[in-house]
Amino acid sequence: MGLSFRNDTPDGLYLAYLRWDPDCPGLDPGEPFSGHGWYRIEAGQTREVCSGDVGDWHRWWGYYALSDSGRYWAGQYGMTVPTAAFSQCYSTGVGTSEPGASTAIGFRGLLMDDDYDDFLQPLIY
Repeated sequence: MGLSFRNDTPDGLYLAYLRWDPDCPGLDPGEPFSGHGWYRIEAGQTREVCSGDVGDWHRWWGYYALSDSGRYWAGQYGMTVPTAAFSQCYSTGVGTSEPGASTAIGFRGLLMDDDYDDFLQPLIY
């Protein structure tokens, strides 16, 4: 199954996630990451965003979600991302002078056990 998120709220939401990515240059040696979004998850639905054995992929992941009512799940790992669908290296980020084309978000850390084949993160208010 991989990494999945379940929307246990009454609102639809958009989700972005952060994962270890050996093809990206790291901010710190040995820590390259990439961000991916925006995944739409309606109320009551579950969505897999990354397939495979998540614990073997890497122990550290991150996520950010924003509900239609404006509630959000965020953390300290900041990244500037496009407001449209994206897949980009964390160290690169995206900045543009076009109004509304990018936004700053903060990923919430998610630590996996290396035994996890699948991981489901519920999103609730």
